[in-house]
Amino acid sequence: MSIMRRRIVFRLYSKACEYAIRAFLCLAGEREEINLTARDVCRKARIPEAYTRKVFQSLVRGKYLGAVPGNGGGYRLLRKPDKVSILEIIQAVDGKDTFEHCIMGASRCSCRRPCLLHST
Repeated sequence: MSIMRRRIVFRLYSKACEYAIRAFLCLAGEREEINLTARDVCRKARIPEAYTRKVFQSLVRGKYLGAVPGNGGGYRLLRKPDKVSILEIIQAVDGKDTFEHCIMGASRCSCRRPCLLHST
């Protein structure tokens, strides 16, 4: 008798969060007084520039990045990297309630009708 295996795929965070984390780590490796353009950060972090500009806006709104306008402007960290958690970055991009939903995407996941990963 063969057992049919289902492949279960889920993500703890969005692709936008992945880009935000990679960009944040890229900026964390730079000296504090240096501003990097979005293009420079994207090139160094190997992330797509057009999509990532929206991610940067979320990090600016969350006060993790500062946007410096004008010639010689760009982005810089506003907080020391060791004082920022990955969870904070995820919540800045995906929202504060991102982990209040079923990780498997089940619309009716609860203690009474748990999904496969639901803790009991």
